[in-house]
Amino acid sequence: MTAIIDAIMEFWDWLLRVLGLRRRAPLGVPPETLPEGRARGLARRAPALILLGLALWLGALIWNFGWLRAGDLSYPQAVLAATGAPAGVAPGAGTGDAADAAEPADAGASGAARVCAPSRAVAMQAALIDMMVNQDVWAPASPLYKAGVFWLIDWEDTPWFDNKAAFQLGALDVLRAFAIELRDSLGRVRGTSAPHQDLIGAQSRLQISERAWVLNSPLDRDNALVATTTAAGSYRGAIRSYLRYNQALADCAAVYDARADNLRVVIDRMSKLLGGITDQLSKRSRGTVYDPRLDRFVPGPGNNRGWFDFRADNLFHRARGQMFALHGLMQALREDFAQVVERRDLAELWDRLEAHVAEAAALEPLIVSNGRSDGLMMPNHLAAMAEAIYRARANMVELRDVIDR
Repeated sequence: MTAIIDAIMEFWDWLLRVLGLRRRAPLGVPPETLPEGRARGLARRAPALILLGLALWLGALIWNFGWLRAGDLSYPQAVLAATGAPAGVAPGAGTGDAADAAEPADAGASGAARVCAPSRAVAMQAALIDMMVNQDVWAPASPLYKAGVFWLIDWEDTPWFDNKAAFQLGALDVLRAFAIELRDSLGRVRGTSAPHQDLIGAQSRLQISERAWVLNSPLDRDNALVATTTAAGSYRGAIRSYLRYNQALADCAAVYDARADNLRVVIDRMSKLLGGITDQLSKRSRGTVYDPRLDRFVPGPGNNRGWFDFRADNLFHRARGQMFALHGLMQALREDFAQVVERRDLAELWDRLEAHVAEAAALEPLIVSNGRSDGLMMPNHLAAMAEAIYRARANMVELRDVIDR
């Protein structure tokens, strides 16, 4: 390292001589006392200062965006173990199709005794937000991330430092979708009661732009206000709202309507979310498609550039973030809707769903490649992710159909 710095300093001295900045001082006058000498002193230190600044900048990028702090797939077990028995109808309160049709969230229609306990799915929702904004840096809104490469190139257009942001946005997709169902379905009794205020507040806090910071560019279409609440700060407020709601459930002061039709609505929304990301993965990975009318292959909507598709990793890790969030959320929903799973005999289907979700979330290549599906040197990781998500989505559709019977 010393040899490199010495070489840079020698080159800088040569450049100063070429530019005429190194002149001989008058006899008996120390060179450093002259204006030219002071300027040369600063000029000679400039390379070291520039190198130091670049090193600090690169170190900050690596530390903040180089890896995920909370990416362990074992997180659902810790969250479920820390949460009490799921809210809903007391075990053994009713059996058979008639009881399943009613499934009240409070003691009422069928005389079932309600268990006053927090929801595991709500606890999982709060834990996932905590992992994104408290246990880690919220990358999409960080000024260091949004600046890109000296405000010239966005990190999304490069193969570096954008995977964490894409992963967090994928997890946020799932959190936002489930927040809507909590507000509109699970937190109400058959849609006839008002949504809980904490669920309304949490859902609105999650809707703030993921790129919002204290000060935002007036040219940023995602942020209408130049000065606003940061995205991370708003999401932290959602955590507090969900914790208050869960405490209200434990105190029998709120409703968590764990009925089969509500479970169907949640699964349907998640399957549509997965349908959207698999469509994007599929299109991006198709460099050529077969045209039956022309009876030949033609250029497709995507590409087969392999490691040189610098946008492929963004899409891949966004999909992985969605599956990471679903990995915990589906396990928590299974606990909350344990009676529905038992009555409708969904255990085997749910096992397959959880397995396929975990398999998709575990895909983590060192470098994301978008090559041909039959490629040897450059594989197609987008197609592999799409296939894993397709299997999980097929299980969701099957679950929804069984619940509809």
